[in-house]
Amino acid sequence: MGPIATRAVTLTAIPTQIHARQHRAISRTRASPFAGTDLPGGGQELVEYASTGNLKKLTDLLDGPYTMTPTDASGKAVRVAQLRTAAQRAMTTGHVACLKALLAHGDSHGLDYGFNAANGRLCAVEAAGAGRADVLRVLFENARLGTEVVNGYGRTALLEAALNGHEDCVLVCLEFGADVNFRTKNQGNTAAHLAAQQGSIVVLNVLREAGANMDAERFGDFKTPLALHREHVQKQMKAFAR
Repeated sequence: MGPIATRAVTLTAIPTQIHARQHRAISRTRASPFAGTDLPGGGQELVEYASTGNLKKLTDLLDGPYTMTPTDASGKAVRVAQLRTAAQRAMTTGHVACLKALLAHGDSHGLDYGFNAANGRLCAVEAAGAGRADVLRVLFENARLGTEVVNGYGRTALLEAALNGHEDCVLVCLEFGADVNFRTKNQGNTAAHLAAQQGSIVVLNVLREAGANMDAERFGDFKTPLALHREHVQKQMKAFAR
């Protein structure tokens, strides 16, 4: 009887020890505020709330587990990557309030999302091309992006907005000091050239009133915005006459 009782105690003690070890491991994991995967959903919830415009839940995360900024380089890099991804999703989905909250959080915690370096600087150009004037305003005002950053085609946010006929984006660019006569390096196009060749008369008038040089000749064919505008009108008249 003695050995049987001893074996029973041993068998019941093993799972207890395992549970104790598991509990200690979980406690250590929860106690670490720096690893990015220890945050709710490993950062996925943050991105989800930014993408869907759930400002309340996003703010709860930012004011809760995200208030503790990592001190080690790897932990900080993970944290910045999560916040940057969330901000990018807020941009593309047009959730301006969430974007503002994320940018404000970065400022208050000294976190650089990298929007003023490398490809991150193109966010404003992309927003202008997509016609997101609300996002564009936040990027200029809150993220402090420059107005003269160019994309692979040499176009600034103003030129991209003019090319796509987005009057509201053109106005935002001009409000924040964009150079109305900025030229692309390869062809010498200005925003007025691009608006004229696309037939965006409203945008062309906005640019003219802002001081655009309507007689500026672009490289190669030496055409001016006025000449391009006349060509576009003539094409429309011919098409209408058919």
